[in-house]
Amino acid sequence: MFPQQATQLRDMPLYTKLTPNKLAVHSANDTDQDGDGLTNLQEQELAERFAPVIYHQTDEPNLPANVDWFLGRTALRFFDRTCGVDDLLVTAPTQSDLHWLAQQSCGADTSFDSYNWRDANKQRTFYLADLTLENRRGPEDTRLWTTYYHAYPNNGKGVTIQYWRFHAYNTGLATSFHVLGKTLEGGFHGGDWEGIQVVLDRDSVPLKAHFLGHTEISELGWNAVEKEGDHAVIYSEKGGHASRTSGDRSGIRQETWTGGITRWPNGTSTASGELVNLGARRAAMNGQLFVYYSGLWGSPSQYSALAQVIPAALHGVKEMVE
Repeated sequence: MFPQQATQLRDMPLYTKLTPNKLAVHSANDTDQDGDGLTNLQEQELAERFAPVIYHQTDEPNLPANVDWFLGRTALRFFDRTCGVDDLLVTAPTQSDLHWLAQQSCGADTSFDSYNWRDANKQRTFYLADLTLENRRGPEDTRLWTTYYHAYPNNGKGVTIQYWRFHAYNTGLATSFHVLGKTLEGGFHGGDWEGIQVVLDRDSVPLKAHFLGHTEISELGWNAVEKEGDHAVIYSEKGGHASRTSGDRSGIRQETWTGGITRWPNGTSTASGELVNLGARRAAMNGQLFVYYSGLWGSPSQYSALAQVIPAALHGVKEMVE
């Protein structure tokens, strides 16, 4: 009876493609498109001034990329482990193709909207599939190494600028576990977002910076941050891409501001990618509709299949292998 029931439920999901637009921010206008009280020009000028310098390892296996490059090589899918659903919604989606509604999945009464649904256990989720092996390195063309930013007023009456960079894959440090007679591999995943944020006071003077790691965010006062001029220096961890505050400068040096260059270990220089204002979660700017998407940026891992039955003592391993 159970296999028949599972098959019946499997056939029930209904999918509807929705408009990509969020509700308009009523205070937004042409000069302040995300409606946060800062003009577009103010945000761009501050972001350019403090845009970081990033050092990548010479043998980095996953070079930076951008969202559109990634989307053109992936597929948007809906996954429900409850009854084995893994359905293709669209191949090579554009940013406008990321808004979908899934209904009646595995008999659930809930509707799942790709703009606001997130399952912390990764049992029922939208996801963008891992790229093929030949694409996981990312583009060699440094003009495609886009840096995204979000600038907003902070509680100190200043401005905080978040800088985000994207890698198509996180090779990380491969590891494996043997649990309940099954082998779980981890330490790698598709789609990897990394970044830092710079906190400014009311006079646009930097106070501190936050560096995003794997399981923590480290904070340094601005005087303790390694800098080149006004630009914080980031050392991107090989394969894992966490933002480190110290490291080796002999690798690939990437300037993230407009007109910046990327210098390769052999001494050649190429143009860096754009510095793009993505707006806010409530109001995307510059066509960056991906900020509304709430699903995974890689395929669900093998670990999540057993996340509900692994003994509690092993749950601390979860973040490391996802």
